[in-house]
Amino acid sequence: MPKVLGWVTEKIRQPLIAGGLVCDEEDARNAINAGVVALSTTNTGVWTLAKKLL
Repeated sequence: MPKVLGWVTEKIRQPLIAGGLVCDEEDARNAINAGVVALSTTNTGVWTLAKKLL
């Protein structure tokens, strides 16, 4: 997913929200490092990472 997110954020030059396949801290961190501005996930464990990652 991070490679695709990095490519998309570069090509569209619009804020991007990652949703789906964000299952844990590693997925969340990789998405943010790829350039997304927000995450959407049903995993409440990932919700608690907001202050740590953003």
